[in-house]
Amino acid sequence: MYNVCGMKRTHIILDETLVEQGLKLTGLKTQKDLIHHALLQLVRREKQFGLLGLKGKIQWDGDLNAIRAGMFREDSSGYNC
Repeated sequence: MYNVCGMKRTHIILDETLVEQGLKLTGLKTQKDLIHHALLQLVRREKQFGLLGLKGKIQWDGDLNAIRAGMFREDSSGYNC
């Protein structure tokens, strides 16, 4: 493997059928873009699972309904905040 400017070059064997399906479903044009997209989605998903693991472990005393109600109130400029 080579490391150039934070990027790694490697040689991998891919399932051609899976690659073609991925390219069709995403509309991406290159295998490189497809692999980059897949890695980003994998990392995003794993981070979400990590956040779910915090459920019930963090104490919060806010009023979510009040916060949500304030999200759609117009200010004096007429813009929603």
